[in-house]
Amino acid sequence: MQNKKVKLSRFTRDLDLSDAEVKSLIDASIKDEQREHWLTQEDIDTFLENYRVKRNITSNKCYMLPDYMDLSNVRWLVTLKKLYQMPVANPASLSPAQGELLKAILANISAKTVVEIGCFIGISTLWLAAGMACSNLRGRLFAIDTYVPKFPWPPFHYSCIVDPKSVIADSVERAGFSDIIHLIESDSKRAASNFDSWLGHDEIDLLFIDGDHSIDGCRADFELYAPRVAVGGYIIFHDIFPKHCAHEGPRFVLDNFIINTPEEYQFIEVITAPANFGIAIVKKIKV
Repeated sequence: MQNKKVKLSRFTRDLDLSDAEVKSLIDASIKDEQREHWLTQEDIDTFLENYRVKRNITSNKCYMLPDYMDLSNVRWLVTLKKLYQMPVANPASLSPAQGELLKAILANISAKTVVEIGCFIGISTLWLAAGMACSNLRGRLFAIDTYVPKFPWPPFHYSCIVDPKSVIADSVERAGFSDIIHLIESDSKRAASNFDSWLGHDEIDLLFIDGDHSIDGCRADFELYAPRVAVGGYIIFHDIFPKHCAHEGPRFVLDNFIINTPEEYQFIEVITAPANFGIAIVKKIKV
């Protein structure tokens, strides 16, 4: 992970920096032939530690973990706890309660094939895999993401993950889910154009859509992947209440493709805590 780098200009975009701080980053950066400055994870961690101290910034509040997770020695729960302790986890990742819901659904449907669009730092991925592990099938979970760097997001967090794919891959191994989880580094549209190489002729038992939250992006994910979902299978949308999460895409798909086709889909909307971003659970009942 230390070999990966990010552009200095992108890293500083949302930070309020003094001239002296900018200079310190430039001095620490690596300049390429196009005179673009790049930073390593080590450079960023050192800088952000000083940045937070100077401004008296405390880490954002982590999700409250249930007692069983906090005290458990089970591999995947220990790994999940470490991910939840990362400053970037709240509020962008699923809360523990939302994760438990996904796990419970997977544990009950004995899914053989699951596709996740958008896995961020891997918290939702581990919850899904944990539900699949409850079945003797175990099955395959394809986690599709571009795995782009996670930059500071003031005021929610002042941290940066240069290489999230390495973080996720390491978590998958430590959790004991290497046989279940398969990481696909791609945008969802490109992955869909090449179904044969990774999905083959298998139908999807559960599709979790949590990637591009724009109207066009979410609509494309639904239109490309829903036909591959088995009759009796499930499609789950995260972030369905724009008033709370500021994302329009999932709501648009529900209102324009799900609600108006009751002969094809049954669904329920779930209010979620601590932030009511919401989850919709959709069952495909007809091709």
